[in-house]
Amino acid sequence: MRDIKKIQSDATSTIPVKMHNNMSFPGYWYYELSSQYVIMDELLVGGSFTYGSTAGRSSYSDYSGSITFDQRLVFYSLSASLGKNMTLDNEKTQITVDAKPTLLMTHTYFDFNQSIGQQSQKDSYQFNSVNLAIQPTISILHPFGKFILRGGVGFHANLLSGKMNLNENDDAYLQDSKGDPVYVNWSGLRISLGVGYQIGKRYVN
Repeated sequence: MRDIKKIQSDATSTIPVKMHNNMSFPGYWYYELSSQYVIMDELLVGGSFTYGSTAGRSSYSDYSGSITFDQRLVFYSLSASLGKNMTLDNEKTQITVDAKPTLLMTHTYFDFNQSIGQQSQKDSYQFNSVNLAIQPTISILHPFGKFILRGGVGFHANLLSGKMNLNENDDAYLQDSKGDPVYVNWSGLRISLGVGYQIGKRYVN
């Protein structure tokens, strides 16, 4: 999120009052729906859909009015599961190693709000971008009847980043104060905990 944090800093530096960064893109919860199967005894295949978001906010207020600059980022991703499944000696607990190549789409929303006395002004912009990433993940699964408890840890690594194109005009894109394109980078550690349901004998999650 380095580029986005720089935009937050650049935007607030142009305002003739000292704005406070109330929030600057903290760690976030994400939600995932996945389906995975084991074929040929140990080959893991499948796919997943993931949703997540984070945000930043800068603000200033005094007796004369207030200014806020909100930045909200929402992503949707589609991942393919391709890896290896291993069953421990108890023949129940499974460990999976998964590469997870990912196509990630980000919608970024900038909202500027200014209120002075009885007058107010609001400007909103939306930018869209597409990234390619890979997320190597190690998971452990243990069945409880037909239900499966799953925990995992992985690292989301951005491979290719697309420009943040303005929603109303794909030819226009977000630039920093030096005129360079701004990119969204979601790279970072991923920790997951979930519940699955077993269908058949070789269903994993």
